[in-house]
Amino acid sequence: MNGPHIDACIQALEPLCAKVAMARQAQLPGLAEVAKPPAGTALWSGGYARLLLWPVAANQSDVIARAADEGEGWLDALLAQTETLSTAPLDGYLV
Repeated sequence: MNGPHIDACIQALEPLCAKVAMARQAQLPGLAEVAKPPAGTALWSGGYARLLLWPVAANQSDVIARAADEGEGWLDALLAQTETLSTAPLDGYLV
């Protein structure tokens, strides 16, 4: 998913995240040893959670499963990195 479809997803998530004090990050953090985020990936951060929008290339079960695994791995790595700098646990949401 890219182009206008991913833009519509971002536009839908933006006000919802703002309501719970999560702001979209202008740039994704660099993470070693995980899948490179696909074009259109977006991250919102707040004091208690991270929400990751991970685009899926096609509506096929194998493509969706692979994207879910890659997105989950990336989000897990981000949370692990962030939690080492924080005293509070963080929630992670993969969309």
